Amino acid sequence: MERGVELIGSELITIEEIQMISGAGYEVAEMDHKIIRGSLGFGSEDLMVDQYCVYHNLDSEEIIEFINGHRYIPNWKLRVANQLDGELSESDIAMDEYEIAPFSLSKAIADFEETTKTLIEKGGINGNSTNH
Repeated sequence: MERGVELIGSELITIEEIQMISGAGYEVAEMDHKIIRGSLGFGSEDLMVDQYCVYHNLDSEEIIEFINGHRYIPNWKLRVANQLDGELSESDIAMDEYEIAPFSLSKAIADFEETTKTLIEKGGINGNSTNH
């Protein structure tokens, strides 16, 4: 299938990408992936983006643009594509001038729980509770 938009990375679609496209949960997306593969009759564990689009009658260019928005080109491929040399230049930012606080997952969770508790006690954001 010829298309105008180039897919970044593999031609295969992942279960996670199906989740993002369909809005379904992981198990539903996994089942969709399996059903489409089974309908093709190849016995393969792989499913191509084009096959997914044909099965669901989706515009492949639109789906590819969506998937590309969630994929990335590794830095070395980007550098080669732009004909840059293999060496990275020194950063102009003096990082020793900045204090970077260490991240604490347990503190982040505690802060989130405290904020949620406060919101519930005060009736939601701006006092507009949706709880009855």
